[in-house]
Amino acid sequence: NANTVTFNGVAAIVSSASETQLVVEVPQGAGSGPVVVAVAGKTANGPEFTYLPDNARFVNGASGTDTDNDCNSFQIPCATIGYGIEQADENDQILIAAGFYTESLVLNKSLILQGMGENETFIQAHTEPDMAEERVIYIMPGNEITIRDLGIRNGKRSTGLSISSD
Repeated sequence: NANTVTFNGVAAIVSSASETQLVVEVPQGAGSGPVVVAVAGKTANGPEFTYLPDNARFVNGASGTDTDNDCNSFQIPCATIGYGIEQADENDQILIAAGFYTESLVLNKSLILQGMGENETFIQAHTEPDMAEERVIYIMPGNEITIRDLGIRNGKRSTGLSISSD
């Protein structure tokens, strides 16, 4: 009988199998999601998995540090998004843990900002509405930015939510 493993619905190649272990490679493009294993006609749903790309920088306001940190480790994340951006290379992904981040960000390179959900990860220029003197995010011209699963709030009121290039 064939053993099959899928990651978020994408089939993986099983490189070895025994009675106690399956060795597989996570397929390219699987993203994050459920693991499903089928052995001898029986299917088991595994845990949700999170894909961590090689070009990721990690941010966690609750447990991170911005001191002597390149933000490359999930176990030792940065504390602030701004510091993560400073450490990032062009086209890196900034993976941001759930929480509130009170920062005004200047994006001066092409990046992906990835939160944990628009109701779980918030970037704000001020803790209170109508009080900010800065925008939440300013994108420098010539950069490609992708923003996913982030709540953005409490920026400079007079400009509202705007995306512009000088």
